[in-house]
Amino acid sequence: MTCILAHMEHNCTYGMDKTISDSKTMRPFEHTPLAGLSRAVELAQGTVSLDVLREIDRAVDMLADAVHRMNDETRQLLDIADNVKERPVVKGVFLDADDHAIDALAKAEVSLKERFSVIAVRHVAIDQDADLSSEHREDLHSAYEEWQAAATAKLQVMRVLRNAIIAHDLAAEDRDSRPRFDTVEELLADLHK
Repeated sequence: MTCILAHMEHNCTYGMDKTISDSKTMRPFEHTPLAGLSRAVELAQGTVSLDVLREIDRAVDMLADAVHRMNDETRQLLDIADNVKERPVVKGVFLDADDHAIDALAKAEVSLKERFSVIAVRHVAIDQDADLSSEHREDLHSAYEEWQAAATAKLQVMRVLRNAIIAHDLAAEDRDSRPRFDTVEELLADLHK
């Protein structure tokens, strides 16, 4: 608001003190430099209100788009996880032999958790913003809560998929061909070969 006031004062006060008006409606100070500053404050407050409304709408729309996208991705990930769980296990045939999918899911989880932290901070800040009405706060709280619910669901499904891949590939390992060790000494001796 201070920036807007400074901008408005700089750009609007000059010339506003010479407002031509009907003498019956003119207040005594309207022709002084104070009139320009007063009008700049009124304009700035109106601009801030419009800017705040635009930003609220933009934030709610962006969060709604993100929720829609995450819900779609969550459904797709769940379908893939179901497919992995239903896939027959064949010894020696792995879904993710080099752990690329498992690693990518782990990185995506970390990234989403980081975004979750940022969103949580913004969500808390809603009640601290004096420019927001109770209706605006409700709209924003609702949008942020929907985002958090969608992100939580996506995180859970990402873990389900990751665990399904790991479980499948563990079951596909040929454990019978591995040597069995009865003592620690036998294991250590085999490692030093």
